[in-house]
Amino acid sequence: RKVYNEGSEEAKVAVADLCLALEPGECFGLLGENGAGKTTTLSMLTGLYPPSGGRAFIGGYDVVRQTDQVHLLIGTCPQHDVLWDTLTVEEHLQFYARLKGVPKAEEHAHVAKSRERVGLSAFRERLSKDLSGGMKRRLSIAISLVGLTTSFWLVALLCLLAHLGIGSYHPEALLTAHDVSGRRDHIGV
Repeated sequence: RKVYNEGSEEAKVAVADLCLALEPGECFGLLGENGAGKTTTLSMLTGLYPPSGGRAFIGGYDVVRQTDQVHLLIGTCPQHDVLWDTLTVEEHLQFYARLKGVPKAEEHAHVAKSRERVGLSAFRERLSKDLSGGMKRRLSIAISLVGLTTSFWLVALLCLLAHLGIGSYHPEALLTAHDVSGRRDHIGV
């Protein structure tokens, strides 16, 4: 449950009475009209916003009390790229690997695997400002993959990896607040 401006006359319930369970290997798309609470739900599950009530668990970890452990299990890819013009593909991936706490001894392997999964190996030394729009999206996806060993949550983006066949990554759980056309696995409206 999420209520904005709780306790005031302007209180707005953004998410109410949501119950959801995803199994490993399941692809799930969360659909709804603008203002239905999709982004708020994903923001609560990823620890960006605290819920006003209720509890949520990812991989057995409480998203409020064990956020650090949850972040080691999930990757988020925002709708808009969060890239720096002066960093290369490789530098972006190294930065995010360190941010996610990937051990130094495993960093190179995680970075290479993420880069390869989305087809960016040939562009590893290219500055992000010199990438095409599609390559920037691939870099954002690779950033969300770096350091992950289990789940992958794709937030506010087309199901590019599974649906379009970019790379060879097959997520255990895939959530999106946008287009899931062509997916028949499991859609919540």
